[in-house]
Amino acid sequence: MMGSSRRKLMTTMRSPSVYLSSPITNNYVVYSSGINTINLEFKEISDDLKLIYEYKGKKYTTDIDKKVYTLTYDYNSEATITISNSYESKEIKLSDEYAKKIKVINDKYYYIVDDVLYENGSTLVTNAKHIYNNYVLLGDNKIYNINTKDITTPHIADGIVNDSIALEINNFEDKIIKTYYYCTLINDEEINYQMFIYNNDLYVFDNTETINNNIVYGKYNLEDYQIILTSDNSIKSLKGAIKYPSSFANDNITEITFDKDSNDNVIMIRYDDEDVLAFNYITGEETYNTNNKMKLSIFEYVTSSISKDTRSLTINNPEYEQTKEIINKVSNGNDNKINELVSGFVSDNNNTSNKLKTEYIAVYNSSSNSYDIFNVNDLITTNNVSDKEENKDEIIDNKENENTTKELTQEEKEYKILPLSDKIKSNIDLYDHFYDKQNNTVQDNKTIIFYVILILVVINLFILSIVYSKKGV
Repeated sequence: MMGSSRRKLMTTMRSPSVYLSSPITNNYVVYSSGINTINLEFKEISDDLKLIYEYKGKKYTTDIDKKVYTLTYDYNSEATITISNSYESKEIKLSDEYAKKIKVINDKYYYIVDDVLYENGSTLVTNAKHIYNNYVLLGDNKIYNINTKDITTPHIADGIVNDSIALEINNFEDKIIKTYYYCTLINDEEINYQMFIYNNDLYVFDNTETINNNIVYGKYNLEDYQIILTSDNSIKSLKGAIKYPSSFANDNITEITFDKDSNDNVIMIRYDDEDVLAFNYITGEETYNTNNKMKLSIFEYVTSSISKDTRSLTINNPEYEQTKEIINKVSNGNDNKINELVSGFVSDNNNTSNKLKTEYIAVYNSSSNSYDIFNVNDLITTNNVSDKEENKDEIIDNKENENTTKELTQEEKEYKILPLSDKIKSNIDLYDHFYDKQNNTVQDNKTIIFYVILILVVINLFILSIVYSKKGV
């Protein structure tokens, strides 16, 4: 097995980390996990951590002995989470900032503004607080079904839920895969990545810089796409070349979502001013927009155009493209069926109904701003990793469960010395484009502004000439 550097071909299965005392700051995340639940998840836990949950006038306490806790929450009431250990305490105030307020299902766009749920601009229900899957939580704790339009009353006891709720649960081959925020449980064994399986495609996130699990993933023409919302309220493309419409501004974004069951490749975005925008990230075509420019005065519209560059542009990720080339080299070095491996498909054509399509996968590493390459079969195998073997530079051959090693291929050896292993700035084109670091960013807007001002001057001169001519009479 390769060593602890995650840049090498390896697996990362570990038993849950327990320490005598672990820091609280930057060691936890709070995120929505259901229509009336919220999760508290830790990167590491220690034997002296305690949890107090104050909600609706009651106090719930427990010693922390697992990484994920699910709490009931109505996304409306005041609630406080307190985490403490022998030398530190942290208080977390819950509010509607954790609520999900947008949802796309095929060509229908659902969003909550001022507690009103809209479907493509038409009012569906009032007193709406939170959207999760196809359900909407109302202010009286009742649940509205988007599909059937029925309203039901849930039966769930307030407090700390006994069994933690996963974001997704998938049955794959002989494995039960439970996906959380920082980690994934595969047959109850932990891997320190967030993993999703859909249509036999594997999507893996190093989910350390996203907020409230705002992620988008999909595939188009065999190309993987992964988009995240970062802590600076802008989106970042981790994989694939993405196109944006001219109406898109990459700042002040509070939420993103997509329809996993659709092949439309549409991302839906909510801004901090409650405006909603949706577009096809393959073509750049805008599909929905609640921003009514006619509400703005001419001056507001012109100054808004000056402050933001909104040209449609294809964003390429050269580091990811380089990683794909490496994957092709590694794949070709391990199998003679080049035509299949170049596209990343498994070579077994007799039974593909429940097999992952890719043999190698690139995972963005937020710590190094680069990409790690994994053998997919090793990544989802839960019984072949030992902490004692982390510093070896071999690949374990587990096909016959033997403790033998095999030599690295020439391509794998070359991979370790490629420039990709150096720290890089991810998506530099994206940041340069949307944060005015290019010299020609606002050139088009300046031209428009010039003609608008010219027209206004001409109109004013015409009006003045009429006024003075009447006074002359």
